[in-house]
Amino acid sequence: MPKPLKFPTKLLIGFTDETIAAIDDWRRKQKDLPTRSEVVRRFVALGLGKPAAATKTAPPKKTHR
Repeated sequence: MPKPLKFPTKLLIGFTDETIAAIDDWRRKQKDLPTRSEVVRRFVALGLGKPAAATKTAPPKKTHR
């Protein structure tokens, strides 16, 4: 049985070279160096006023005990 896709719906979008450069600059400043796709998911979540969904590139949550 095939492994279920984490993000089964794909969306092809285009960006200007300047926007890609800005995305790359931002992602390089992040501790976990997210992929471009992950950066776009995070920005969309922020724009929608929702916390970014945890993905494999998201930093682990710290628990205090």
